[in-house]
Amino acid sequence: TLQEKKQAIDNAFTLYPNPTTSYFHINTQQTGKLEIRGMDGKLVYETKLISKKTTISVANLKSGTYLARFTNNLGKSEVQKLVVIN
Repeated sequence: TLQEKKQAIDNAFTLYPNPTTSYFHINTQQTGKLEIRGMDGKLVYETKLISKKTTISVANLKSGTYLARFTNNLGKSEVQKLVVIN
């Protein structure tokens, strides 16, 4: 529905560069929380995003595919795949 599309747009976030080697930038429409989990579901990184544009280091993560979940302050969340190559 149109309302579902509007909610998805309101909660959208972008990660770049992706794949990444040591850091990535995240741009969001709202502030909130970012969680990065391995494909096994284990939480490997978590932070509050107080700015709509943030740079995050992934230099301590092993090469692989991760799931980045952004949850805005209204509780809406979206997940994107993040590939780390070290």
